[in-house]
Amino acid sequence: MLRISPKDRIFLHIKRGEAWAQEFKVTSTEGQPFKITSVKSSSRYMSANFKAIKGKTDEQMTYSVKVTVSPDIPVGRFSGTVKIKTDLSKGYAETIRIFGKIEGPISYYPERISLNPNPRITEGQVSRTIHLVVPGGKGFKIQGVETNHKDIICKIIPVEQDRSYVLVLIWKGKENKRQVNGELIVSTNNSDMPRITIPYRVFTAGRKE
Repeated sequence: MLRISPKDRIFLHIKRGEAWAQEFKVTSTEGQPFKITSVKSSSRYMSANFKAIKGKTDEQMTYSVKVTVSPDIPVGRFSGTVKIKTDLSKGYAETIRIFGKIEGPISYYPERISLNPNPRITEGQVSRTIHLVVPGGKGFKIQGVETNHKDIICKIIPVEQDRSYVLVLIWKGKENKRQVNGELIVSTNNSDMPRITIPYRVFTAGRKE
């Protein structure tokens, strides 16, 4: 009944503190006049408003909905929705979905770790690395790393002192019969990103040969 353009799903990728706004056109696909009665955001870091842009008061078939993201949105993954309610039959509504990542001063890759032993896992056999860097910065220190599993350990290796590091995540357990899910918690001296949470998974071992 209604079409949202350019599309109803938007991937958001900005740095914290940047201004971001997007206008969406909402039109009737059947030539039927309608009214938007309200727009509501699911996040306090995102606001929305609307206005009619075509037609007389009782003949509206096109609206503009503007979505704005607050510059103080927290660093990390973000997802939110804007629900558009109308006067069409049975309270017909449409939803705009906003999702993506808010970058902070510390960049890191990958954002999640998978340890996938094949055909089976043995002590010291599987490890992964995580790169953390402050682009163009200095004075960056990793103060500690914690995990919530006794068989996961992590080594901190400075690459450029006070600017970039590599974390080596190592599985020290024996053969793994159940999938292990956990989080790596990296503590830093950066006031904007004092804690970085990186999920990890250790998959079950394969059959023995």
